[in-house]
Amino acid sequence: MKKTLRNLILGVLLVLGSQSSRAQVLFTESFGSSTLPVGWTNDSLGNAAANAWIFDNLYARLITGSGFDTHFAMFDSDEASVNDGIDELASLTTPSIDISSANGSLYLEMDEQYRSLTGPLSDGSSRTIEYSTDGGTSWTTLVFDTLDLGYPNPAVHSQYDLTSLVGVATDLKVRFTWTGTWDWWWAIDNVQILNYSACVAPPNAGTTVSDMASVCTTDTFRLSLSGADVASGLTYQWQSSPDGTTWTDILGAEDAFLLTAQSSNTYYQCNVTCTGQTASSVPVQITMNPATGCYCIPEFTLGCDAIAKVAIHTLYNESVDCNANINNYILYPDTGTATTSLEQGLSYNLTFASGVGSGDHAAGVWIDFDQSGDFQGSGEYVHISDSIPESSADFTVSVPIPAGATLGATRMRIHYLYNRPVTVTSDCEDAGYGETEDYIVHIILPVGINETILNQVSVYPSPVKEQIRINLGQLKGHTLISVVNLMGQTILEKSTENQIETSFDCSSVSNGVYFVRIENSLGSITRKILVSK
Repeated sequence: MKKTLRNLILGVLLVLGSQSSRAQVLFTESFGSSTLPVGWTNDSLGNAAANAWIFDNLYARLITGSGFDTHFAMFDSDEASVNDGIDELASLTTPSIDISSANGSLYLEMDEQYRSLTGPLSDGSSRTIEYSTDGGTSWTTLVFDTLDLGYPNPAVHSQYDLTSLVGVATDLKVRFTWTGTWDWWWAIDNVQILNYSACVAPPNAGTTVSDMASVCTTDTFRLSLSGADVASGLTYQWQSSPDGTTWTDILGAEDAFLLTAQSSNTYYQCNVTCTGQTASSVPVQITMNPATGCYCIPEFTLGCDAIAKVAIHTLYNESVDCNANINNYILYPDTGTATTSLEQGLSYNLTFASGVGSGDHAAGVWIDFDQSGDFQGSGEYVHISDSIPESSADFTVSVPIPAGATLGATRMRIHYLYNRPVTVTSDCEDAGYGETEDYIVHIILPVGINETILNQVSVYPSPVKEQIRINLGQLKGHTLISVVNLMGQTILEKSTENQIETSFDCSSVSNGVYFVRIENSLGSITRKILVSK
């Protein structure tokens, strides 16, 4: 049987505006004042708090997605590494909320992000949500969890079922409690208590929306419904389709949201049912990113130990620190001295130097020569050193470019890690301290070969009556072909991708002399033709 909206805990991305048609707002708090809201309590379960909830994002945590704005409530255990090791028991409690008018399905809804710290340094912090119907004398646990929620971004909109209180209780308090010693944070925003009336048939299924428009095979994305009815008595069944026409039920996907992954372009819709009548949401297609858009990003959990210099051929980049980049990771733009061209079959010296930090480090360089979206192909790794001090002198290694490396733009990675060796499989390895820098480099043919390949391009026949044929020979990649008149005006144009031969229909072209221009990353060449009918 399909599940109804009355699940114990639903992590749902919902557009709050779409709920208002069938939801009575009994309580709402957006923390817009950047201070403790009137009527709320911020303590340690009645005791003085050693570390309390804050409302001004004092430590500049970047939280995006769901309904988060710049004003929210947060318990920040790290506090920029201040007060590490103290016992933390911090509770944030709502004022009394009148729920006497609730007559349908009752829910606590909120936007939230919980980031936990794993590993030997963590004390295993937890987030707890409780409610009381007797003014705070006794409490019932609604949520107890220690796992990441809405981290990394985007944050999530969560919905917690309180329907069992309808007709039983008239007063409600909710308490949010963090326990731990040294960890990360829990942020909440847009706390609401909502009463949903019974569904009306036929329901409005709304539009299918996703938090990601295109994905990699390793991505988990969230589907939800925008503009749909939100009421008690609704049931849901998510479906997928390869073509937007033939639909198949997704086993177990019976909630108002869907967390899923995919390996090919796929359409999604949700069938929403009320008292036997079903409506389908407007579908959405989620496409696949190319492999070269799916490189892994290592994570550094403790802090920045920086790369100071990377240089190879005409690429030269100096930096001071990690610049507060998420996960100490940066992809430099394909411009200026942050990029270079590397010839097949040659070797280049790569220079590396470390920046601020402490202790010994290791580093390696990887280049995705086969453009597969990872760095595990043959010959793609060069070891720099396992004994790099902070603020080091230059380390120089030779990086050979295989004769068979795929031509075009590809990714080069410099990965620098604290207190551990680097091997060929370390390109995606997480660590406590370090930095990762990615660059776009261009693999090109050895100088001199370009001209030979361009000269092999042939355009025929001449004179031509109906069709111009262009044989591109060994010219690969994206190529723009134009037919230009004596005035320099382009009268015909097309693009090709790895084609050997193509043609133009010249049946409507006037007699005369024309030029066929072929442009490619290797260069350009022009051929003269005569049209004579």
